[in-house]
Amino acid sequence: MKINEHISHDKVISKIKEIAKQLSIDFPEEINCIIVMDGAKVFFDELKKHLKTETIVADFITLKSYKGKKSTGEVSIEDDLLNGFKNKPTIIIEDIVDTGNTITFLKNHLKKFGIKEIKICSLLSKPDKNNLKIDYLGFNIPDKFVVGFGLDHDGKYRDLDFIGFLE
Repeated sequence: MKINEHISHDKVISKIKEIAKQLSIDFPEEINCIIVMDGAKVFFDELKKHLKTETIVADFITLKSYKGKKSTGEVSIEDDLLNGFKNKPTIIIEDIVDTGNTITFLKNHLKKFGIKEIKICSLLSKPDKNNLKIDYLGFNIPDKFVVGFGLDHDGKYRDLDFIGFLE
């Protein structure tokens, strides 16, 4: 398989710094984050380096909706440790919003735990495939399969320091 670089490492880092600056303004004292594993961990690790927020509370949740390069259309939860976020504004940290199914599922799930204010922070979005409001967004991308900077294809290419299209 061939990987064509779409967004360079420098552009990714620059955009993450912009997002961190805005999050720090919006949440100066405490920010509560739910990080969607495994892809968003790389994004979150870089993001938290640049946050100026006094307290960062983070938990990780594993959701599955892909098999290979195809969305299964269904979302399943692997981890569920969300009780500490009840009644607190919470940011979902995601690597990519593709169809919107995963984020919609997770938002509804979080509401069951009493989380009332939920915002979305995603490195990437395919806006032509979803209708979701993303509060903090890195890049809009075309409807192609991407890898790198945490995004993978069957466990491969996650460690690339840029975002590329898998051809």
